[in-house]
Amino acid sequence: MRSLLTVAFITLACSLFSQEGRKYRVRGVVYDGAIQKPLTAVTITLSREIPAMKPRTVITDSAGKFIFDQVNAGTYKLVLSDIVHKEWQRTVSVVTADIDLDTIFLNSKITTLGEITVSSKKPFIERRIDKLVLNVESSPVSAGGSVMDVLQTSPGVTVNDNIISLKGRKGVTIMIDGRPSTLSSSDIANILQSLPANAVARIEIIANPSAKYDAAGNAGIINIVTKKIRVKGFNGTVNASSGFGVYPKYNGGGSFNYKNDQFNFFGNYYINKSTGFNRYTSKRIIDSIVFDESGRSKTNSTAHNYLVGMDFQAGKRNVIGFSMTGNFSDSRFKEDFNTDFVKEKKDSSLLVDNLTNSDYNNMSWNLNHDFRIDSLGKLLSTNVDYSRFTWHNGGLYNNTYLSQDGLPMRDLEALRNNSEVLIKIGSVKVDYTHPVSNKKLTIGAGVKTSWVRTDSDIRFESKKGTVWQEDPGKTNHFIFDEYITAAYVNVSKKINDYEFQLGLRAEHTHNKGNLLTGNIINTNDYLKLFPSLFINKKLDESQTINFSYGRRINRPSYEDLNPFIYYNSPYSFYQGNSFLRPELTNTLELGYSLNDELLVSVSYSNTKDYFTYLTYLNDTTKISRETINNFKRYLSYGTSISLDKELTNWWHLSANLDVFYEEYTSFYHTRDFKNTLINVNGNLSNDFSFAGNNSIVLTGIYRSPSIDGIRKNYARYRMDAGYKKSWLNKNLILKLAVRDIFYTYRKNGNNRAENLNVEFTNRSDSRVFSIDLTYKFGNQKLKARKPARGNEDELQRIKGMN
Repeated sequence: MRSLLTVAFITLACSLFSQEGRKYRVRGVVYDGAIQKPLTAVTITLSREIPAMKPRTVITDSAGKFIFDQVNAGTYKLVLSDIVHKEWQRTVSVVTADIDLDTIFLNSKITTLGEITVSSKKPFIERRIDKLVLNVESSPVSAGGSVMDVLQTSPGVTVNDNIISLKGRKGVTIMIDGRPSTLSSSDIANILQSLPANAVARIEIIANPSAKYDAAGNAGIINIVTKKIRVKGFNGTVNASSGFGVYPKYNGGGSFNYKNDQFNFFGNYYINKSTGFNRYTSKRIIDSIVFDESGRSKTNSTAHNYLVGMDFQAGKRNVIGFSMTGNFSDSRFKEDFNTDFVKEKKDSSLLVDNLTNSDYNNMSWNLNHDFRIDSLGKLLSTNVDYSRFTWHNGGLYNNTYLSQDGLPMRDLEALRNNSEVLIKIGSVKVDYTHPVSNKKLTIGAGVKTSWVRTDSDIRFESKKGTVWQEDPGKTNHFIFDEYITAAYVNVSKKINDYEFQLGLRAEHTHNKGNLLTGNIINTNDYLKLFPSLFINKKLDESQTINFSYGRRINRPSYEDLNPFIYYNSPYSFYQGNSFLRPELTNTLELGYSLNDELLVSVSYSNTKDYFTYLTYLNDTTKISRETINNFKRYLSYGTSISLDKELTNWWHLSANLDVFYEEYTSFYHTRDFKNTLINVNGNLSNDFSFAGNNSIVLTGIYRSPSIDGIRKNYARYRMDAGYKKSWLNKNLILKLAVRDIFYTYRKNGNNRAENLNVEFTNRSDSRVFSIDLTYKFGNQKLKARKPARGNEDELQRIKGMN
């Protein structure tokens, strides 16, 4: 494996510095023929039939200028177009010198603007210097599919049990319109599954974020950019779906957008109502004693998610925006399981009956301002954010001890809890962009300050006879305060066929955890630097090679820093760790792109102080305690290959393959510990189109054995199928689908280390039949402006709301 990666690095590095034939430039400036002023955002396409090449597209800048770099000698067709001017075409011959077209004047269309059909479309995948852009409208699943459908077949992305990984690394930051999601992984998955793909303009996959972004998170960012209109009028999408496996599931909602001369109003609302279950077994062997467990849980949940916002155009240079997002939900969780204690034969049993109710409500407000200093692209952006989360959890736990004959051995053991959590987050962020067009240079800089307070009041009571009494061993009150101050500078520069981006971010963190119950105070104060580097080289019109390096930090969640106990049963519980250290990750990646259809990359990441969940056993009491601890190191390197291609006009193929070597190193229990594995993940999706707007999608997914610390998960695989049909000019879309057709996507694995030997199986409601109906109305053109929120880092660390 190491030799393979070495050869790949050398091959790509040699290509990076290989010499091509001489390249030329084609440039010009575009003006409105009537008012004699520069035109912004005009689309210019450069194409050639012999020899064939993939069309290249650029848009004019604020001065109406455009330029094509790295153009080979030959004869080309140049096309200029936008929605209000007549199309302009010319044949351009590039022979021995650059082509300067001077000023091109476009004339307005004489007829009234009506419905405009654009015959050409962007490629599904676009490789940019610091990210991959997926143009969702060009994806075959965008009609009738969901955002989750698109992600499951996206380059380098793996979705497993509602956990989204990127290039083999967990902990991806999910953002919607530049705003971080505040939901649990399951709620995020439900939202992405119910959000229609045709409501999304593009998905940005940022495997190695630049210094502009918060340094938090060691697995990168996925930003989902939804549609907004750019012309006056009203548009929207409504969607409803229903699914059933063992239990029913429902999703529904919609989005809207209205724009006039000065105001732009937008919003959405989605509801998810579902019932799920888990059946599981585990066998824990401690010395000669076997803990044989089997159980079943059922969860009923309802979640509501909404967004409302407004943009106000205050003159030509100022835009002021406000938005409010929220989520409120309730869930009811019922669990019962049986544990048999076996030596040579069954000795006794424990029956556990748990019932918990959980309700949470969160609201976030964003106020943003964009000030365009001049027409050359200088921009000052300000974001002020405030978020408030409340969570209430109540549980009742009944434990019955039985003899080997099935008779009660003692009185019923009853326990109940009442938990209240309040989290407040505020931040202020200012960003400045300064382009120097004549030097092809862009300088960006910014500052940010944020604060967080969490207040967790957890109360447990045990029943003594007929009286409930406080259980001091499980009750606590924990307050956590944190302040982070950050500053960054980012410089981008184009030199011939190279593009460079260099950045540096500094973040100072101060936090204090106060466990009031035990009078335990723990503080941390540290300053960290986070450099980033990107290099992009165009080999020719169809081939690009790129290199990136970045350093990231992953701070523990607020819940994991709280050392209180989460009760599960008399023989198992979870406890947080207030002494957790943040993870620090260095990542390098070298990539190659051919026609934005074939993507190949090799990457390496090294994480110091990686934290994950570990289980410790008390040899005397035989009680297992799960907690989160820092490992010495987590090492990962491997390759990702992605192909997205239209094989014919009726067959579209998407394929992804990730092969990664993973290594965990730590000290566990009484000795040094190392766990290694080669991890292989792949998916293959075929979209077959037929006459009458009919299509069939077949998808296969494979996940090889994987590890996380001392835990090993066995291989999993499944097959999905779907049928789509559209009417009314593709505005009404019906989708029928079945996920996990053969019911093979089960979760099995083991935990083995020293005196711990656990085998477990988990079966959930993975086979689901669904029907989905989507209707689009109004103008579906895009609007460019999307404010980015300033509290991405802090919001990602809320786990107590899960």
